[in-house]
Amino acid sequence: MPRDGHGSSDWSTRRTKGSSARRVLDAATRSEAEKQRLIRASNWRTPIIVDVSLGVIIGIVGLVAAIMWAPLPGGAIGAAGLTYAVMAISRGRRWAKIRAAEFEPSDSD
Repeated sequence: MPRDGHGSSDWSTRRTKGSSARRVLDAATRSEAEKQRLIRASNWRTPIIVDVSLGVIIGIVGLVAAIMWAPLPGGAIGAAGLTYAVMAISRGRRWAKIRAAEFEPSDSD
C-alpha cells in the first residue's frame, strides 16, 4: 500500500504527545484540588498521622537492617524513613497554619 506522507504513525505520535501533556496538566490540577480538599477536610490529621507512622516504621526497619544486615544500606533506608516522617510533620504544620488562617474570624467588622 502506498503511503501518502501523512502516515498513521505520525498522527498517533502527535496525538499521544498532545494528550500526554494534557493528562499531565489535568493530573496536576486534580492533585492540587485533592490537596486543597484534604487540607479543608474534617479528618485532615489522619493522612498526616499515617505518613508520620509510616516514616517512623521505615526508620526503625532501617535501624534494624543497619544492625543485623549492613550498616550503609540499612542506614540509608532508616534515614529515608525518618526524612519522610519529618517532611510529613512539616506538611502537618503547614496545613494547620492554612486552616487557622481560613477559620480565624476577620477583624473587618
